[in-house]
Amino acid sequence: MTTELDLKRYPHGLLPLFQGEGSHGYYADSKLQKAVNLAIVLGRPLLVRGEPGIGKTALARAIAAELTDNRLIEWRIKSSDRVRDGLYQYDTIRRLIDAQVKAPDSTNSTSVQNAANPYNYVRFMYLGKAIIDPRPVVLLIDEIDKADLDFPNDLLRELDDLWFEIYEVPLPVGEYKLEAFADQQKTMSEDVLLAAARQANDPGEFAIINGQRKPRPIIVITSNDEKPLPQAFLRRCITHTIDFPTLDDSPQGEANRERLRKIVIANAKRQFNIDALRPQILERALKIFEKLREMQYAGKKPATAELIEWVVALHHPSFEALNQFADDAQLPHWPMMLKDDADIHKIGEALSDELETT
Repeated sequence: MTTELDLKRYPHGLLPLFQGEGSHGYYADSKLQKAVNLAIVLGRPLLVRGEPGIGKTALARAIAAELTDNRLIEWRIKSSDRVRDGLYQYDTIRRLIDAQVKAPDSTNSTSVQNAANPYNYVRFMYLGKAIIDPRPVVLLIDEIDKADLDFPNDLLRELDDLWFEIYEVPLPVGEYKLEAFADQQKTMSEDVLLAAARQANDPGEFAIINGQRKPRPIIVITSNDEKPLPQAFLRRCITHTIDFPTLDDSPQGEANRERLRKIVIANAKRQFNIDALRPQILERALKIFEKLREMQYAGKKPATAELIEWVVALHHPSFEALNQFADDAQLPHWPMMLKDDADIHKIGEALSDELETT
């Protein structure tokens, strides 16, 4: 990372060097690597689609591990979220309490002074923090399809222009000094503060926070495709769908199989500190998982996340008494990968020679 890059040519202040070769236990294929680096070159948000458990959220963490020294801000979208929730919160009640203090003692006079400056009650949230941070940072907007249908369109200006207004902070010329605000918001750069100050010839009525003079945040947006996204929103994104890799006998299938093996081994160690995997059990689990992926399901099909947890369960010391089985024995714990009773019953019958059903 360097701070000397031309921000017009490199909008994030970073070279497009994402590899996805093990950082944070993540192994990306060449198509995903290219999509990430294109988003970095063009300064566009990266919209990542795919089934739950395929590795969309983990991608943002891997990008942060490789490119921004693990500077990652995670905005987990809820159905009730509005864009304002991701920009800032304003503590109106705290300011009201401070303003009502009338005693002249030193402690109370400080509260009164605080109440006179509305900046003291602003708390930046996820997107707001990413906009003001002077360093390259990754912002994850996770599961955007959970939000209201208007939410993606309401994000357009902030994603494009990286600025927003704080409506609770009016700007009569020269009335508010920003030093206290700068002390409170440790990561706010001088450029952002200057942009927030109103000049005498500026007709603006509210404080404007402007992140255009600093590296853009790398924005990774995930979707499970539970609802469609607006075309105007999609136009602003580099989109990529993470498909589950084909596991056949072709050279590409073998490469995918090896990548899946690396993902399981790395995450068993990283997430659960399980590093002594039995080679034969691991290979059998991978082959059974391939068969599971080929079957039809009433509920959710098992994905990479479920495979990792199954392999961990087969090796976890807490289950030592249950895991005393031979390498060629029927494997236990497999129902944890399935979410529907009908699927558990069907798989138990279809693979009864390989899976424990008692």
